[in-house]
Amino acid sequence: MKITTEYLRFAPKSMAWCAIDADNYDGAPDATGESHSIGQGPTEFDAVVDLIEQLKYWRKHETRTVIERDAFPCAFCNATFALPAPRYEHEIKCAAESVR
Repeated sequence: MKITTEYLRFAPKSMAWCAIDADNYDGAPDATGESHSIGQGPTEFDAVVDLIEQLKYWRKHETRTVIERDAFPCAFCNATFALPAPRYEHEIKCAAESVR
């Protein structure tokens, strides 16, 4: 996962930052689920957290098996996790440290 952020100068302040997973983001109007997730927020950190929460939802509700999703790396450090849930909690902490 490679999270990229962008400041949207003319957006309302509550959506001034956006974040996407550059490795999986599709952007097509007909895209669904994880490939269409965009995090938004008033700060860069809030946008990253919003994106991670959306990805957490989609990964929880996808039909893929755990075996197909094995070895999830953290987007901010070298840690890897066998299941996505512990990784998301870890990434929120890493994201907070990287934004400060």
